[in-house]
Amino acid sequence: GGTLTIAARDFIEVTGRSLDGLTGSRLSVQSAATATGNAGNLILETGRLTLQGGAQIDSSTFGSGQGGNLSVNATGLVEAIGTSLDGNIASGLFANAAGTTANAGNGGVLAINTPDLIVREGAQLGVGTFGTGNGGRMVISAPRSVLVSGRGSQATSALFSASSREATGNAGEIQIATGQLTVEAGGTISTST
Repeated sequence: GGTLTIAARDFIEVTGRSLDGLTGSRLSVQSAATATGNAGNLILETGRLTLQGGAQIDSSTFGSGQGGNLSVNATGLVEAIGTSLDGNIASGLFANAAGTTANAGNGGVLAINTPDLIVREGAQLGVGTFGTGNGGRMVISAPRSVLVSGRGSQATSALFSASSREATGNAGEIQIATGQLTVEAGGTISTST
């Protein structure tokens, strides 16, 4: 797949879902289940990035191709807020491996470079595997602060790396470099297999 690069000097905002709730606002690069090629990379260059209302940005592989990398470079705040109205869909950024064949691809890297990162009210940042490929890696560089706070009606605010119950691939790792890390009001940072 090709690389998708978005450069917005002031801000990027991805918000909400369709009126029927079936389709979320999304920026995405994927390798399909029948594909053998790798997913492309998704690169966001901006002043501020905001996701809310169940909107998502993701890089995923569903087949034998490798997942692409998702990179966010922001000179200001990166903030993921809340969930869809029904609480079932978290706003957030994700790099997942979901292929189920023996040669399924691995998830890519979710890299966030920002002075300040806020994940609140049930929003999530995740790298995971739901199949035989290994999960991606999350790398966060936030020199001033990282805040993971609260929960939505269905889920907690989280930074996570996970291997689902049905998966045979390994969960990826999380690396955080920051001046101040705050996890409060039910927020979580976790890795699990």
